[in-house]
Amino acid sequence: MQDAYELAAKIIQFHCKTNILHSVFTLKSRIRVVVNGLIKKHANLMANKLQ
Repeated sequence: MQDAYELAAKIIQFHCKTNILHSVFTLKSRIRVVVNGLIKKHANLMANKLQ
């Protein structure tokens, strides 16, 4: 019975780690989208100033 509890604990730990990794990659992707949007907006503003 102890083996079953240890296996369950390992599965839960693995699940938590994969959830954390997924959250990190999702957040990283969202940050990249926001930063790219800001860069494009800044580039457009600078291009308009030069005209």
